[in-house]
Amino acid sequence: MNRKDIEFDAEELAGSVEAFAAHVEGKKKLTLRSNQMSMEQVKPAVEPKTPGTATVEMHRPLLDKLAGPHRHRLRQRAAALLYAQEPRPPQRSPQSPAGSAGSP
Repeated sequence: MNRKDIEFDAEELAGSVEAFAAHVEGKKKLTLRSNQMSMEQVKPAVEPKTPGTATVEMHRPLLDKLAGPHRHRLRQRAAALLYAQEPRPPQRSPQSPAGSAGSP
């Protein structure tokens, strides 16, 4: 961070004291002073995007269009690719045959 030395200006201090005295006496309202600063000094440096961030931003419009189950399946596949894991087969709810309901 760039720090500048604070300059003392006696006339500015005297003016501030006089303005405060006038305010206390009810003659004049206090106003805030403002300093002009260029936006280049205030603007923070922009960091470059990481490759992962760029990839996510590229694919986000497609992901936003997918429904819940499709999005979940795609995220699982992406995680498997990223972490070099074999994807598990999708889990399906066990369905009993129609004729065997109730038989041991």
